[in-house]
Amino acid sequence: MNVLIVDDDAYVLEALTQKMDWESLGIENVYTAYNVKRAKRIVEDIPIHIIVCDIEMPKKNGFALLKWIRERNLIIQFIFLTSYAEFDYAKKAIELRSFAYCLKPIAYDELAGEIKRAVKAEQSALEAVNYEKIYTYWSDSEKNRKDMFWSRVCLNEDYYRDADELWQDAVKLGVGYDTADMFVPFAFRLHNYDHVVRELGRGMLEWTFRNIADEVFDTPTSCIQGFGRIQSMEWMVIIQQKDEARETIYGCAQEFCDKIRTHFKCDISCIMGNTAAIEGIGASWQDVSEVLFNNVVPVNEIYVVRNIDFSKDSYQPPDFTLWESFFNEDREQMLLEVVDDYINHLSVGGRHSKKVLHSFVMDCIQMISSELRQRNILLHSLGDGSCFETKKIAWAIQSFEDARKYLRDVIHISMESVRDNRENMSVVDQIKDYIDHNLEKDITRESLAELVYLNPDYLARIFKKEAGESLGAWLVRRRIERARELLEKTSDPVNTIALKVGYDNFSYFSKVFKDMVGVTPKEYRKSEDTRPSAAHNGIYKVK
Repeated sequence: MNVLIVDDDAYVLEALTQKMDWESLGIENVYTAYNVKRAKRIVEDIPIHIIVCDIEMPKKNGFALLKWIRERNLIIQFIFLTSYAEFDYAKKAIELRSFAYCLKPIAYDELAGEIKRAVKAEQSALEAVNYEKIYTYWSDSEKNRKDMFWSRVCLNEDYYRDADELWQDAVKLGVGYDTADMFVPFAFRLHNYDHVVRELGRGMLEWTFRNIADEVFDTPTSCIQGFGRIQSMEWMVIIQQKDEARETIYGCAQEFCDKIRTHFKCDISCIMGNTAAIEGIGASWQDVSEVLFNNVVPVNEIYVVRNIDFSKDSYQPPDFTLWESFFNEDREQMLLEVVDDYINHLSVGGRHSKKVLHSFVMDCIQMISSELRQRNILLHSLGDGSCFETKKIAWAIQSFEDARKYLRDVIHISMESVRDNRENMSVVDQIKDYIDHNLEKDITRESLAELVYLNPDYLARIFKKEAGESLGAWLVRRRIERARELLEKTSDPVNTIALKVGYDNFSYFSKVFKDMVGVTPKEYRKSEDTRPSAAHNGIYKVK
């Protein structure tokens, strides 16, 4: 159900919108109006079920609004919320069949109780009449009939079987179009809108969005004919193009995007389709839809549909080895910079499919997940646990900016978790953790001491005391253990494995491996049945 709050006091509007738990009361959308004129516009555009209204307001008061509603036989539960306790006011409210009359200041739980009662009363009233009659007033509006028509044409592509059926419905709905009329389809998507939803609610946001569009596109050569929600924060807008006015409409779209950015303080994507007559607008919209759902749409600029074969876009993953090293060395800024650089590379030309961006985002998540798993940090434990929800990943690939913001957040939260985890480790455990994640590097006792801000000799003493073996022996053993894993689980050449575990001298690697394991790396790989365990715990100098 939808609620409309009418009050000229901005504080009251904000308090009731933000502090009431509307969802628990069965309310889907909350709309607000600061005067009767604005309230009437909302009621004309949207099915409203409950109105919470002040009485004394500039120009027309709450009684005038309720009288207007009663004259139109609208089924709306009306609650007066006023500072005035005069008997005449209460009497007038009763005469106009208001549902409740409450005095300010009212406790939120008391108002919640009245809303619950109003919801039940509205449900009973709706059940008592024919469903089609409930929305007779709303559906009789020319604007809403046109919205219905264009939603059927574009958003329900199977609704009309052929052109004859389309024109029959156009006549039935009385939309008044001609075969010569030309239209331009648009798709709009909001980004970074959470703060707007918190402030206005989704319903009020959409209503305001529509009204700004009506205002901007209402020119001598254009006007809105259809408006429909595609999905959350995505809308279809159909503009009628009069004469040769496509460039004018393009300019209006730029103005509209600027106004939305200013008004809502969020980003917006805009896709402009090809001009077409009614019978061709379905195909034109499909081109727009193809871009919206399969292409990465730029933010804060107009994307004009053109013929693009998204299947030709191919994904070339970055070298994640370097990225992993930045993660392990706690170089967050460097990691963020290479992520930014790669996204900038993807965005050149603006023609990459979402599949490409999705592959990149998922590979980044896989890299981070792997690094966290090695530290026994589970993904669900990061932040509020919602970082890797399917919904968040889906929104992360709507634009390059969304992907950038999402990955920056995930990287920061992940690396913060690693830092917190490291702070709870002993110095020796921190050294062990660093070695395990950086075996390919040139590790020295001095470089390890720098990590934990200790004297190299002192670090060597406490490491041997706690670990039971010297720092150099630990490093060599972990390198050879990792080499055995790679020999068993991969088909990488032995010299490649040597580099991966920190040996650039293949002969020296083979000698150390044989001293530790009892056979050479090549012999170890060939031995399928009996593989000897580490035969030695020899102590070697750190390279």
